Amino acid sequence: MGLIFTDLTDDGTGSGTVVCKRHINSYYLSATDVYQAALFQNIHKSPSKWSETGFFGSKFITCVVSGDENGNINVSAYQVSNTAMAMVQADIISPSTDPGIMLVNEEAPGRYIPEVFYRRINEYGANVQENAKPAFPVDYLLITLTHGFRTEGDVMFSASKEGVAFPVENRQAMGVSQDIKDIAKQVGVSGRQSETRGLFAISDFHLLIYLYSLGVLTEVVLQVGLD
Repeated sequence: MGLIFTDLTDDGTGSGTVVCKRHINSYYLSATDVYQAALFQNIHKSPSKWSETGFFGSKFITCVVSGDENGNINVSAYQVSNTAMAMVQADIISPSTDPGIMLVNEEAPGRYIPEVFYRRINEYGANVQENAKPAFPVDYLLITLTHGFRTEGDVMFSASKEGVAFPVENRQAMGVSQDIKDIAKQVGVSGRQSETRGLFAISDFHLLIYLYSLGVLTEVVLQVGLD
């Protein structure tokens, strides 16, 4: 379970490359992104019989589709730490307007803010402890995850493999739209050869999402299709 979002911006060169916004000299996840990830991870905590609360951590993943240093489109996967989850749940931190900085909240009636510290290497190369108030780098709350893509074997959605592709959603600005008539084309009753008919014709993620948006299928039926 997780969330995927993108901040892709064409670099204007006409070569298909994009602007690199997230790098070592800026940020990988902004303070707002980290806060949002912590909220979702708190909503989707992992059950654990070894925890006094019955839950520990979360399997919720945040993925960002963004440009890399070479202008290519890249997918990065992250989680925030259990510490970040606890600090958001306890209303200890808030995102700032600076994407690389997380704010420590001020105490208020009904809100206790403990002392928050972090460690860093100072200009003399020494490992020192710093008080996090009023703000600290957001990187201390971030966990980078590994990820990969299938390079061999059967894919889950096989329609495109067979040369049948349902129009992708949210492409109106590019002149691509989804319509009822596209369903007929997909399943082979209008404008396609008979060999395209069959289960593989509906084995298309974008088609299943469109059918669900029409409200003609129950969630149980759609779940069977996705499984």
